[in-house]
Amino acid sequence: MDSPSQTLVRGACPHDCPDTCALRITVQDGRVVKVQGDPDHPPTHGALCTKVSRYAERTHHPERVLHPLKRVGPKGSGRFARIGWDEALDTVASRLREIAERAPEAVLPYSYAGTMGLVQGEAMALRVFHKLGASFLDRTICSSAGGEALAATYGGKVGMHLEHYAESKLIVIWGSNSITSNLHFWTFAQQAKRNGAKGSTNCAPRRWSGRRNVPRPSAACRPTTSASWRASTATRSRPRYASTMACSAWPAAATRRA
Repeated sequence: MDSPSQTLVRGACPHDCPDTCALRITVQDGRVVKVQGDPDHPPTHGALCTKVSRYAERTHHPERVLHPLKRVGPKGSGRFARIGWDEALDTVASRLREIAERAPEAVLPYSYAGTMGLVQGEAMALRVFHKLGASFLDRTICSSAGGEALAATYGGKVGMHLEHYAESKLIVIWGSNSITSNLHFWTFAQQAKRNGAKGSTNCAPRRWSGRRNVPRPSAACRPTTSASWRASTATRSRPRYASTMACSAWPAAATRRA
């Protein structure tokens, strides 16, 4: 603690991420002033992603939007005017009502569990849109695609403990920039390399950042010819069901262990 007035609160990251990082949160006078990872958390060793490590800064930033804003100029002009909550809700409701009276299926709800809280997560949205007659959308847009890809590749939606990657002899990184998007996995991948792994192979449509520890060899995968891509673009037949399975599959790592 930096001062006697500060309190340390232990918690867990609320974001939709399987790492579920343990947090050490410093509170002063009822205000969060610092968010740190817990070094005693085995899978993460206290390392946080950039998004969560700057949680306090983003929450209390003077430019954070705290009130409804209505665009008063052409798109791209950046011209907005502050309005009240009643006017904002009435505006949204009237626009939705106009569309629903003409063709309710033209309304496509698109959301998921960015923050997995009881209020920010599921809430009442699905009931409202169901009553409206809107189109159905698989809300697990990214994980459904990844799940289908895992089933097509491995035969089931299975995985392994993060720590076990350190025991791998070969790691194949498919469609993922693990340096930036799989922070904790990458730590164990590097440990596997130090333990004598022959190396890791990167198959991704984009180039990685120019760092010395980028996997070699690397190859640009052809999405339309891979089983995981075909699985992720699969569609389903269901009335009033809009499928968006064309997003890329979960970053998956296939490993060969001793």
